[in-house]
Amino acid sequence: MKIIINNIPEGGLRRTFHVDEGLFEHLSGGEKPQGFLSHDNAIVNCEITQIKDRILVRGDVSATFVMECSRCLAPAKFTASDNFVYIFVPQPSQLAEELELSAEDMDVVFFSGEALDLAPVILEQINLLIPFMVLCGEDCSGICPKCGKSKKGGLCNCGPAQTENKFSQLKGLKLNAR
Repeated sequence: MKIIINNIPEGGLRRTFHVDEGLFEHLSGGEKPQGFLSHDNAIVNCEITQIKDRILVRGDVSATFVMECSRCLAPAKFTASDNFVYIFVPQPSQLAEELELSAEDMDVVFFSGEALDLAPVILEQINLLIPFMVLCGEDCSGICPKCGKSKKGGLCNCGPAQTENKFSQLKGLKLNAR
């Protein structure tokens, strides 16, 4: 996923990367997000353009993931996609110890050498597609807090959940009105 800067033609360069599960694990150091089970081939399309000493990388990423449902822990499959833009600039020879960043500086990625390594950018974009909470369906009822059975197939034999009312001792409290 390295792009040699001198090989970028004047009109730009188009690349498509296929990130399979093995490559995803390799890029992420073997760490998977919580609840992550697997994903199909993630497809990343990039358009790479050089403008003076800056390199503009525009693209889109799409992937199909299988993760644990946040309520019932059953496998939930979903597809996600998004667009991204990165501006790569050469690493300054000296970095100031304290530097105030402008809004434009927040969109910049530094590089050094004769090649751009797009692997960290692509990994970041795939990770940004993964939602915080995944549901197998809008109507998922989760699992029984007593026995742990899925409520998907119907009710378990535990009956309705008994919750302790933390304010029950205040029931008999009488206050004087002023």
